[in-house]
Amino acid sequence: MRKMVVVLSVLLVAALAPCVAGAAESRILHLPGGFAQPYGSYTTGGEFPGAKAELGFEQEGNRRFARLSFDLTKGAYVGYRVTEKIPVGTSRVEFTVRLPKGLECTRVFFRVHDSEGQTHLQSVPFKATGEWSVLTFDPRKSGGHWGGANDGVVRLPAEECVLGVETRGTNRTGCLDVADV
Repeated sequence: MRKMVVVLSVLLVAALAPCVAGAAESRILHLPGGFAQPYGSYTTGGEFPGAKAELGFEQEGNRRFARLSFDLTKGAYVGYRVTEKIPVGTSRVEFTVRLPKGLECTRVFFRVHDSEGQTHLQSVPFKATGEWSVLTFDPRKSGGHWGGANDGVVRLPAEECVLGVETRGTNRTGCLDVADV
């Protein structure tokens, strides 16, 4: 089994929608410090227009992290997208995340686009405390699915994964921090 560790940081990401090429605004993040390749990008869920986001790279002490700042007063979700393949045999993907204290987070979700074009979604409730937390997902499981064979069977390797957030209430702006990227 291979363990893939991905640390993501997003303050307000809400999603339960397919990742349709060209449907959502997406930007590539070039990490400083010698990273030659783009590492991640974001989605604003183009099927639910209006979300705004900006992706950056931060450091606090020895911890480096991606920061997805967002405004979900319109739109439904935002997500941090990593185009690293999730290989066959991977049983766990971990994200070290932080959402600002007081954010009314509905859920955090993990979405993969498998090798045959099907999208799979898993979600967990999440309490935004302002502290770093580790979320673990099994990329072989599907809580919801669409596209491709649309049969709920995950076919690794996955072509990309997205860690996203949805919010509720009056405070719908914030940031999702994902560490150790």
